[in-house]
Amino acid sequence: MWRICVSLLVLVAGCGEASLQQFEPPPEQPPVTDFTLTSGVAPVVMDQGCTSCHDAVQFNSQLDLDVAPAQLRLNLLAGGAKEASTYGDVIDLDLDEAELSLLLLAPLAGSSFATHPTKPFGSTSDPGYQTWLGWITNGALED
Repeated sequence: MWRICVSLLVLVAGCGEASLQQFEPPPEQPPVTDFTLTSGVAPVVMDQGCTSCHDAVQFNSQLDLDVAPAQLRLNLLAGGAKEASTYGDVIDLDLDEAELSLLLLAPLAGSSFATHPTKPFGSTSDPGYQTWLGWITNGALED
């Protein structure tokens, strides 16, 4: 009789552990971010409204972003002459300091770059910011 009780106790204890494991939430997966120019960076430029100021008409900072992706890459690498002469490279391809790129600092809320009128990136965890950072860190390649 005592063997039956011990067997039931082991069985119940084993079931309890299994059922607790079933209710644990699955681990969160990191978001998939597209670090390409055409389907990653260019849509962020459009979605964040960058082209409303950085276009051929207004040409703020001498940086035209309202162009095809191949030209967008060239324009971003060349940078806006006004800001680049004062603040440095628009894109810093030094992989250890990619986050110091003006492209990332200017539109980032709370950054020390105060002359950019809008701050579409609320934090460094913003998906748009992460897309641009990933693109720069991967060499700012043309697709």
